[in-house]
Amino acid sequence: MSSSLITDQLISSISMMRYWTQLFGAIGAGLGFLALGNAVGYATIALPKLTKEPNSSIRLNEDSGSWFAVIQWICGFLFAPFGGALSGKLGRRKMVLIFLPFVLAGWLIIGLATNGLMLFLGRTTTAVFTAFYTSSIGVFIAETAHPSIRERLVIIPAFFLGSGMLMVWMVGYFFDWRIVAFSASIPIILTLVFLAFSHETPFWLVENGQEGLARKSLEFYRGKHCDVDDELQEMIQKRDSKREHQDSTNFIWIVKRMCSMTFLKPFAGAGLGFIMNALSGSDILLVYMVSILEETGLDLNTTLLNLAPVIVGVVRLIGSLLSFVLIKTVSPKTLFNACQVVGLLGFVTIGIFAYLHEYHTIPWYLKWTPLVSTVAVITKQAVGTIPVLNVLGNESYPTELRTLAISVTESGFLLIGAIVTKTFPDLKNGLGLPSAIGCYALMHVLSIIWGYFFIKDNRGKSLVKVEEEILEKD
Repeated sequence: MSSSLITDQLISSISMMRYWTQLFGAIGAGLGFLALGNAVGYATIALPKLTKEPNSSIRLNEDSGSWFAVIQWICGFLFAPFGGALSGKLGRRKMVLIFLPFVLAGWLIIGLATNGLMLFLGRTTTAVFTAFYTSSIGVFIAETAHPSIRERLVIIPAFFLGSGMLMVWMVGYFFDWRIVAFSASIPIILTLVFLAFSHETPFWLVENGQEGLARKSLEFYRGKHCDVDDELQEMIQKRDSKREHQDSTNFIWIVKRMCSMTFLKPFAGAGLGFIMNALSGSDILLVYMVSILEETGLDLNTTLLNLAPVIVGVVRLIGSLLSFVLIKTVSPKTLFNACQVVGLLGFVTIGIFAYLHEYHTIPWYLKWTPLVSTVAVITKQAVGTIPVLNVLGNESYPTELRTLAISVTESGFLLIGAIVTKTFPDLKNGLGLPSAIGCYALMHVLSIIWGYFFIKDNRGKSLVKVEEEILEKD
């Protein structure tokens, strides 16, 4: 009878839950990834134009262009951990509100640039301050969403990331690189407006001893008629159990936790996945898309070749919409590994056509194949790879370390991404494009093996329960 009563109360609570406020908060935070998508996609559309810029004081060559592209990854590697640490002190919502205006300033500097120094200063500014807040976004959504809808809301940033890239690619097709930079201010303003009307996450408020505000936050996101007592009490009990012997605000204690299985075990599940994804070469297709398509035999006139990023972006966006359904209906392991198989086949095809273009003549009716393969590789990121990794990252780490752990994970991901992106021209010149592409295909094989052993299915579980299951053997 007792068990039946509890079940009835749970069902009643969920039936009275308000969902639109959780969606509102998730969209508001996710728009911050629209700004990130602008920054990631900007190099794809701007580099071909900046290398042909009539003003010699702004014009970039191949080497300076590769540095311009990779700044986003380098700054992310250097500053993401600081953002994670600050998020634990200031709060997830406040981090975004504080640092986004600096990103806006960076875009304005790029748009008004009169020389290369201003160009790199603006790019560095956007990259640094983007790195400060990005780790807070997924955590914000995970900590405000109910477990019954968390998997779908947590992947919203991946959708907006693709939307941000498509946005700058479409604007860049019609306008020059300056207008593209100015247009990047729109997502920033929207994010600030949405988050101004949202609440801080209840997990962070409980962790910082603000139980009264945590209750108000839960009531905002769940609805005032939804009973939030059990959910709030679970958060408080978990916090108290951790602090029984140690103070989680103590720096030495945090360092010890980061060196223990509390961090290392979730990192093997989420962190290694991000790093292997960076090694898989998807970023080089984003940054060097136009030149790779040219070197694989895509025989298009200049207008259609410039349209290729838009085609890729549109299909990727459609794929990210599909992920909202798949992430709930297909197990994370199956979805992730299926996407890695698509990526493997895509890179193998691109490598084969690079070889054929270099040593043979490709029939005209097959020259579209590299573009289709590129679309497949980039779209599989949005359909399953990034959503699954985002879900794993945002739900696996314990609350007191969550943003710091995710920022460290992102830092490693961005470091590898920076190395891969910057060294691609040298790798291509040294080994040849077919062999370079083959290296990325091999990484997809290793990713499939990793996914089989390390990806777990946590759908429908509370963050407290997920944490307990990950560390139950420790």
